[in-house]
Amino acid sequence: MQQVRITAERINSAFTPSSAIDDPKSFIGRKTQLGAVIANLSQSGNHLLITGLRGVGKSSFSKQIINITQGDMTLINRYNWAHLVPDAGYNYLVHSVSCDSSITCFDDLLHATLVGNDKYPGINSMLQNEGKSEGSKITRRDREFNLGLGEAGGVRLGISTESHQENRVKPKTSQQIFKEAVRLLQAQCSDCTGLLVVVDEFDTLKNKDGAASFIKSLDSDFVKFVFCGVATDAGDLIADHSSISRQLTTVNIPIMENYELNEILERALIQLGSLFEFDNEAKRDIVAIAEGFPYFVHFLGRKLVVEKLMNNDWTISANDLKTLLKGIHNNELGFNYYDRFRKVVGNSWQKERLLALFALEESEVISSTPVYAKAKQLGISNPSQTLGHINASRAQGEKPVLHKIRNGEFRFDDPLFKVYVRLKESVAQ
Repeated sequence: MQQVRITAERINSAFTPSSAIDDPKSFIGRKTQLGAVIANLSQSGNHLLITGLRGVGKSSFSKQIINITQGDMTLINRYNWAHLVPDAGYNYLVHSVSCDSSITCFDDLLHATLVGNDKYPGINSMLQNEGKSEGSKITRRDREFNLGLGEAGGVRLGISTESHQENRVKPKTSQQIFKEAVRLLQAQCSDCTGLLVVVDEFDTLKNKDGAASFIKSLDSDFVKFVFCGVATDAGDLIADHSSISRQLTTVNIPIMENYELNEILERALIQLGSLFEFDNEAKRDIVAIAEGFPYFVHFLGRKLVVEKLMNNDWTISANDLKTLLKGIHNNELGFNYYDRFRKVVGNSWQKERLLALFALEESEVISSTPVYAKAKQLGISNPSQTLGHINASRAQGEKPVLHKIRNGEFRFDDPLFKVYVRLKESVAQ
């Protein structure tokens, strides 16, 4: 067997704790959810909502939707679904945008799809390119006058780049411009399956007003939206979703099964030329620590491989994992959650113990009654007040650690942080 040269680049490609998985060959599981997407692609006028807890792999999943709609057959062939794909295959024009602080409302979001970003061309650029192609039916005047799209790629709402007075038109909204752009794209791109617009981090959009009514008003089967965000159901992502329920397919991404987490390790080791070997106990412990979240498998797997590589050792045992985890208390491991933990608990043993008690509860929705009872036994006289201090101790822009669902019931805002706190507790014991 040919020796594989292990480089930092190869390790970072095999284990990706901080980035979504782009390569379909490295994508694990989600067969049922991918099947729902394939079925949706054949439904005209139907859009997708991708929901799930933070950290379960929604962004990686949405990247695979993009791969599939741009004609990649890797996952289609993996599951023997070629008969479900059109004979000509999928050939979508794709734009993907992630909601950030610059996008505060739904009109801003549509504006962003028109303008584009560093990775994906905006609809404006698509039209400019298509309009310049041989045999195009779209003239420059049509592109600019009707859409208000300037040569520079920006959106000027209804204002032509030409100086003639007769070219001035009434200002248009982003919604009007978007619909006109879709109409022109459809007329021009007869060989395209459609336009796919993927919106990641949709849950962070402050003002979602107008989203449901806009989807309902779309009269074109050419465009398909994929809204992706942290949510337990469609209502968490789109208000008044019931009014457009027939136009939406919700695909929930659950936490991963143990065999899927184990497959992440196996596939990563293959990418590294099968030079490293995790013993069965080490695999079992890493999967148990992860609690269904792939981040921890990628994070711990990479740390262990790098450490062994430095010592010219190729076998990774459960004892190696235990030794590595001892560094969690002073952040020798470099967990992203260490700073948040220190910010939340500070030097208060009461806050640290109460946070741990909440984290050690198995259920996602946590009743405060048994937690407060245990806290009082530990000498925390006013656990309710202590919880208030925990939620108040956060960096600017961060949400409270424990979100109040209703009286006496809480949920960790970030389930990965909960797993991190649980891991600290298990190592301390």
